Amino acid sequence: GGQIDVPTLHGKETVKVPAGTPGHKVFKIKGKGMPTQTSAKTFGDQYVRVDIAVPTKLTARQRELLEEFARES
Repeated sequence: GGQIDVPTLHGKETVKVPAGTPGHKVFKIKGKGMPTQTSAKTFGDQYVRVDIAVPTKLTARQRELLEEFARES
Protein backbone atom coordinates (compact mmCIF):
# COMPACT_ATOMS: atom_id res chain seq x y z
CA GLY A 1 0.00 0.00 0.00
CA GLY A 2 0.93 3.61 -0.26
CA GLN A 3 0.08 6.86 -1.94
CA ILE A 4 0.73 8.08 -5.48
CA ASP A 5 0.48 11.56 -6.97
CA VAL A 6 -1.65 11.62 -10.11
CA PRO A 7 -1.66 14.53 -12.56
CA THR A 8 -5.14 15.83 -13.37
CA LEU A 9 -6.49 18.78 -15.33
CA HIS A 10 -6.74 20.59 -12.00
CA GLY A 11 -3.27 19.84 -10.60
CA LYS A 12 -1.89 16.87 -8.71
CA GLU A 13 -4.16 14.65 -6.64
CA THR A 14 -2.99 12.06 -4.14
CA VAL A 15 -4.55 8.61 -4.49
CA LYS A 16 -4.31 6.10 -1.65
CA VAL A 17 -3.53 2.59 -2.90
CA PRO A 18 -4.40 -0.03 -0.25
CA ALA A 19 -2.02 -2.90 0.45
CA GLY A 20 -2.82 -5.96 -1.64
CA THR A 21 -4.30 -3.98 -4.53
CA PRO A 22 -4.35 -6.22 -7.62
CA GLY A 23 -2.96 -5.14 -10.98
CA HIS A 24 -5.32 -3.30 -13.33
CA LYS A 25 -7.46 -2.06 -10.41
CA VAL A 26 -9.22 1.20 -11.34
CA PHE A 27 -9.65 4.10 -8.92
CA LYS A 28 -12.00 7.03 -9.53
CA ILE A 29 -11.10 10.64 -8.72
CA LYS A 30 -14.44 12.43 -8.55
CA GLY A 31 -14.80 15.79 -10.25
CA LYS A 32 -11.25 15.97 -11.63
CA GLY A 33 -11.89 14.95 -15.24
CA MET A 34 -13.09 16.77 -18.34
CA PRO A 35 -15.72 19.52 -18.17
CA THR A 36 -19.23 18.23 -18.80
CA GLN A 37 -21.15 19.20 -21.94
CA THR A 38 -23.92 20.88 -19.97
CA SER A 39 -21.76 23.25 -17.92
CA ALA A 40 -18.17 24.44 -17.98
CA LYS A 41 -18.28 24.62 -14.17
CA THR A 42 -18.95 20.92 -13.56
CA PHE A 43 -16.42 18.23 -14.24
CA GLY A 44 -16.56 14.51 -14.83
CA ASP A 45 -14.50 11.91 -13.05
CA GLN A 46 -10.94 10.84 -13.82
CA TYR A 47 -10.07 7.16 -13.68
CA VAL A 48 -6.64 5.84 -12.72
CA ARG A 49 -5.55 2.26 -13.45
CA VAL A 50 -2.85 0.70 -11.29
CA ASP A 51 -0.19 -1.37 -13.05
CA ILE A 52 1.95 -3.59 -10.84
CA ALA A 53 5.61 -3.97 -11.83
CA VAL A 54 7.10 -7.34 -10.91
CA PRO A 55 10.90 -7.52 -10.90
CA THR A 56 12.33 -10.11 -13.27
CA LYS A 57 15.89 -10.22 -11.97
CA LEU A 58 16.55 -10.72 -8.27
CA THR A 59 19.77 -10.93 -6.36
CA ALA A 60 20.35 -13.98 -4.19
CA ARG A 61 19.59 -11.90 -1.09
CA GLN A 62 16.34 -10.56 -2.56
CA ARG A 63 15.22 -14.08 -3.49
CA GLU A 64 16.09 -15.29 0.04
CA LEU A 65 14.01 -12.47 1.58
CA LEU A 66 11.04 -13.24 -0.66
CA GLU A 67 11.19 -16.93 0.20
CA GLU A 68 11.36 -16.06 3.90
CA PHE A 69 8.34 -13.76 3.47
CA ALA A 70 6.42 -16.56 1.71
CA ARG A 71 7.14 -18.97 4.55
CA GLU A 72 5.91 -16.44 7.14
CA SER A 73 2.74 -15.76 5.16
